[in-house]
Amino acid sequence: MNHHKQRSDKTCLNCGHQVEAQFCTHCGQENIETRQSFGGLLAHFVEDLTHYEGKFWRSMKYLLFRPGYLSKTYLAGKRITYIPPVRMYIFISFVTFLLPHFLPEYEKEHTAYTPEQQAIVDSIMNDTFDHITFDDEYGLFYSNTYKTIEQLDSTREARKGTLNELSMFEYWNGKKSIELRSKYSPLQLEHVFEEALARSFPKALFVYMPFFALMLWVFHGKKKWMYFDHAIFTLHYFSSLLLVFTGLTIAITVGDWMQAHEIIKQSTNDLFFAWSLAIVVILWVYYFYRAHFKLYKEFWMVSFLKSSVILLINTTGFVFIVIGTLMITLLMLH
Repeated sequence: MNHHKQRSDKTCLNCGHQVEAQFCTHCGQENIETRQSFGGLLAHFVEDLTHYEGKFWRSMKYLLFRPGYLSKTYLAGKRITYIPPVRMYIFISFVTFLLPHFLPEYEKEHTAYTPEQQAIVDSIMNDTFDHITFDDEYGLFYSNTYKTIEQLDSTREARKGTLNELSMFEYWNGKKSIELRSKYSPLQLEHVFEEALARSFPKALFVYMPFFALMLWVFHGKKKWMYFDHAIFTLHYFSSLLLVFTGLTIAITVGDWMQAHEIIKQSTNDLFFAWSLAIVVILWVYYFYRAHFKLYKEFWMVSFLKSSVILLINTTGFVFIVIGTLMITLLMLH
C-alpha cells in the first residue's frame, strides 16, 4: 500500500520524461512529492523495512534449504522477489566477519607470564637452531635464530654463494620476526595478527570468487551457459557458505561459554567443536553437489563427476588463497 502523495506534475524530477502512472518508465523513479510530513516519512520507513525484511527472510530460506533454487530463479528472470545476489553476498559477508567482534571471548586471558611460561618464551627467543619454531602455548611461528637486523644481515653476507645461503623467504621471515618481537609480546602479536587477518580474508575471498566461477565455465557448455550465469551461482554458493560459517562461529562461542561456566568440560567442548566442524564440511560438500545438479540439470553421474573435479580444483585453489592471505597479512603487520 502506498502512503506517499503523488505529484500533480507528470514530469519526472529525475530524468525529465513524462510519467504515465506511478513510476517513470524511463528511469524508474516514483513520482511523489519531495517533501513529506513526519507521518509520511515514518510510513515510508516502515514500508521499506517490511518490504526488505520479507525479501530477506524469503531469500535466506531458499538459500539455505533449497540449493540452486535462487540461482535458477534469478537466471530465469524472476528477480524482484528476492535480494539481488551481489547485495546478498555483501550483506552476509559483512555480518559474518563483523559478528566475532561482538561475541564475547571466554578463553583464559594471560595478564602476565608465569615463570614457566616466560622460560618457554625465552627458550624460543634465544634458541640458536637455524629453523622456524612453533610455540604451542601461543600458537605463533618465530624465526628464532637472529636477535638483531645486523646479525641477520651479517649472516646473510657470510653465507652468500654457499649451500647454506639464506633464501628470500628465510631472510624476510627473520627480519619480520625481529621487527615484530621488538614491538609485541607473543599474546599481543596473536591478537594483532587475528585482527589483521579478519580484515584481509574477506577481500581475498572476494578476489577468489571469479576463479571459482571460471572453473564452472570451463566445465559447462559455452553455448548454453555464460560466465555471468556461473558468477550468479558462485555468489549464492559463497553466501550460503558464509551463513554456515556464521553458525559455526556462534556454536563455538556457545561451547566456550558452557566451558567457562563449567557446564561442560574442555574435552566435551573439543568434541563439540570437532563435530561442528565436521558438519560444516559435510554441508559445504553436499550443498555444492546438490546446487550444481539442480541448476545445470545434467545426468546425475555426469553432474557428480563434474562436481567432484570442480570441487577438488577449487579446494586446492582455496588452500593457496588461505596460505597467500596468511603470508600477506603477516607481511603487512607493523
